[in-house]
Amino acid sequence: MNMNNRGLSIKPDTVARSEAFSRDSIYHLLALPSISSVVVNHVSGASATLVGYLENPHNGTDLECGFAYSLLPNPTWEDNIVTSMNIGSRGQFNGYVSGLKPGTEYFIRGYVSTSNWVVYGHDIRFRTATSTSLRK
Repeated sequence: MNMNNRGLSIKPDTVARSEAFSRDSIYHLLALPSISSVVVNHVSGASATLVGYLENPHNGTDLECGFAYSLLPNPTWEDNIVTSMNIGSRGQFNGYVSGLKPGTEYFIRGYVSTSNWVVYGHDIRFRTATSTSLRK
């Protein structure tokens, strides 16, 4: 478990227990939304389009979804983030990252958060094109 300025951070496939939670909130913790997958599309030498899928979104109330990315595995909010403005009716959220370096490997993972906690999805890696031309 990793604490940061945004609250509780939970690694994928782990169960978190903290004194910060009351017994009444344990059920809520077990029913937290999660990131089921992230897809990286339309990769160029400098940008990529991102699509994430959220499970158990609780109607999107007070949720923030987005993507953390870095040159190293397991990116977090302390690295680079792209926040999605909307969560679709089926839990889909989108993002766009620019300013990437051509021919470089990046790690990315989705996140979902409230003011009290953050849940990250699994890392995926992608490589930008060696030029600024678009690659699907």
